[in-house]
Amino acid sequence: DDDDDDDDDDSLDYDDDDDEEDSSDDDVDTKKPSTNSKTKTAKISSKTTQYSPEWWEEHRKALRKEWIALRDEYREKVNLAPVEAGEFNSVMTVPVYVGDAYEKGRGVFAAEPIKKGTLVSNTDNDHVGFFKDGHSWRKFAVSLPREMACNFIEWSWVQDMPPAFEGDNDMRNGLKIFVAFDESNLVNTAEWGDEEANIRCGTPPKSWQAIETEYDGGENIPSDENSSEGDDWGPCRYHHYAIRDIAAGEEILMNYGEIEDVSQQGWVDIGL
Repeated sequence: DDDDDDDDDDSLDYDDDDDEEDSSDDDVDTKKPSTNSKTKTAKISSKTTQYSPEWWEEHRKALRKEWIALRDEYREKVNLAPVEAGEFNSVMTVPVYVGDAYEKGRGVFAAEPIKKGTLVSNTDNDHVGFFKDGHSWRKFAVSLPREMACNFIEWSWVQDMPPAFEGDNDMRNGLKIFVAFDESNLVNTAEWGDEEANIRCGTPPKSWQAIETEYDGGENIPSDENSSEGDDWGPCRYHHYAIRDIAAGEEILMNYGEIEDVSQQGWVDIGL
């Protein structure tokens, strides 16, 4: 998720007085579009942005540098489950881009059409860090430069991870704090009133397994014991799938409540 922040680094500045374009509030339509029309959503997304395409390109580059720097800090100081070094990596398994999401700040948008049933993100890999408790998370946060620490706090989430199977002793199971180092941090929630999520966390039901996808990041809908009969979904763990066709240019939206208690009680329970 993302809200407008007052950043010290101009490269990550998202204030209305950005030098790239001087747009007053009167010149920008900040009304949220209806999500009933995917075509309308994509059209409005491109027409109401306050910033030029060149600004967005530089902003995306700055974000990637920030994610790589944060990842390297995590690898050096924590690295409970070894995180891969090297070039920028993303948990997003479909082509996406960061863009203007109106009053929500930044958002993540589909760069190409995404078919229903496609795996959209996979955090079960070596691109995601985690913390066992609030103390270690806080200790890492205070070790970071101020702006990076603010972003780290914003990009972290608490999730009570269910085991994949009986006897699963994955150290990430149970109540943990996670942080990703890529665009997935900026996926907004659909819980804004008139919007609906277009991706869902969990394992799709077996009735979906016959769906053919054009792009699934090298993974098809899995057939495992977490799949459910009928139209029921398996537990929410690491995968998000498209629950309908998503148009190119449409914002990717999830429901935060699927992975984190909306009351934020998880942060209290883990010691923060």
